[in-house]
Amino acid sequence: MPEAAVDEHGDAAGGEHEVRPSGQVPAVEPEAQPSGVKVSADRHLGLGVPAAHAGHDPAARLLVEHVHFGLPLLCRAALLAGNQLQERHLITNVAKSFAAAKKKYDRGDDALGDALALGGTCLATLHTHATFRRFGLFAGPPQIEYWVAEDAGALSRPYRPDLFIQDPAEFAREADAFVGDMRRRTNGDPDRFDRVVYTTVTAFCLCYDVWKPKSRKTPGTFFEVLIGSAARVRFPRLAMTKHIPIKAIPVDDVVDEMVEMDPDADEETVAALQGDSVSTDLVLADPETDRGAVIPLKITTRERIVQPFAHQRILDSAYPGRFASFLACMSEVQRDDSSGTVKQICVPGTVALFQKHLASLNGLYYCDIPVRYARPDLGAVIDVKPLHRLFDDVEAHLDAQSAS
Repeated sequence: MPEAAVDEHGDAAGGEHEVRPSGQVPAVEPEAQPSGVKVSADRHLGLGVPAAHAGHDPAARLLVEHVHFGLPLLCRAALLAGNQLQERHLITNVAKSFAAAKKKYDRGDDALGDALALGGTCLATLHTHATFRRFGLFAGPPQIEYWVAEDAGALSRPYRPDLFIQDPAEFAREADAFVGDMRRRTNGDPDRFDRVVYTTVTAFCLCYDVWKPKSRKTPGTFFEVLIGSAARVRFPRLAMTKHIPIKAIPVDDVVDEMVEMDPDADEETVAALQGDSVSTDLVLADPETDRGAVIPLKITTRERIVQPFAHQRILDSAYPGRFASFLACMSEVQRDDSSGTVKQICVPGTVALFQKHLASLNGLYYCDIPVRYARPDLGAVIDVKPLHRLFDDVEAHLDAQSAS
């Protein structure tokens, strides 16, 4: 039986300081960027969204002033309705841009610039309509500081300011360099790779956390679009798909064993494994050898952790030696509002159990590697690496298979 989630956090509570990083201003007008990814001032202003705070809006200020003249309930209702309308407008624009990028990605077109530009738009929107502030610490060792985005009392997931490129102009420059690295078939600066991916996905997640928190699957899909788009540019020769057909193997036996090992496996996962194909987030296949790399992409491993291992077990049975899996994630963090600290929700025993007895993955990759997963005991069972190693490891795997 898998163990319960391990709550890895320290006992040093961090205070809530309503401050912004050095040099931050409420609204940012980034400098124009060269061709490639453009997160320009025009693109930010193109959102067409009014200011979120009463101090920025004359009509809102007028309503606040009227509170002093005997109309408090009416004014508060109007302000609330205005804020709700604005929040819907904010996230609607983000959602429309995401739908356009995903449609382009699904057609097989180059959507990397679109995904990165959307990350820049989310970052600018947060600067204009939300507040970045320190939340608290994960106490290790080492101690790690986490911040949150906030608007009208709604808090986002915690994020690491040392990985998050908070300045939109800097992000635009780094994103443009990231595209250049992918086109040159190299990761370039490893820190840039991790920080650009972390910032792009995290900015998108923060917007949904603050303004549409019930849409839980959308951030994961955006992560898929970003990494898939980068892979399409980095590996133009490889075929990309999400489905691998499965025939003439006893899949039900694998599913029964999976359920026995993980009784909490959800119905959706079980149903997906009982079909006639393995469906995952990204498969990169070499058309000359028919061998490939399977890349499940998850915001956290709490999203059906058993699925990548069960998929690999089926692929090992159907196509021995042809496919290897590389599980890529963002982080495992969770706010603890009662203590003002950040937890890392880890299941090292479950990961080790599945890796030893269900199927072997080639690696586990993170932008924000959980402290517990970085320990040698788990590393002896499965390689846990920074995300920038992902594409190099996939390439090495496919090159080795081609040579053989």
